[in-house]
Amino acid sequence: MISSSTRQVLGIVAGIVTAMAVILLVETAGHAISGGSAMPDVNNVEALAAYGASLPLGSLLSVLVAWVGGTAAGVIAGSIIAPGRSMFIASVVGAVVLLSAIAQVLQFPHPTWLVVSSMIGIPVAAFLTARAMQR
Repeated sequence: MISSSTRQVLGIVAGIVTAMAVILLVETAGHAISGGSAMPDVNNVEALAAYGASLPLGSLLSVLVAWVGGTAAGVIAGSIIAPGRSMFIASVVGAVVLLSAIAQVLQFPHPTWLVVSSMIGIPVAAFLTARAMQR
């Protein structure tokens, strides 16, 4: 039998891996569907700003959906592995996704609406998903 602390660690790991996989898949699909030009050199700040400004709305919405949906998927996966620890798993998974999103926002220019909505949406998704998994 697996101890509760081992289940908790496994739940956190599974939650983070699931969240990142969902984010990768949804962002990739969103950018492929919405189109847009090839990403410029990441060391050229001006080119990155122009690239970000030229992205179609669908590509930007896919980023928001990916971050929020990935958070929820990660909390679900972790909560299935470690039942009864949903809120703790949500805190860890939500924090990891939020910190990853902050790193992305600081590294590449993003529209203000996307930054604000994701900084609110990620923790809200983590909390609401954990609440739903507790029932």
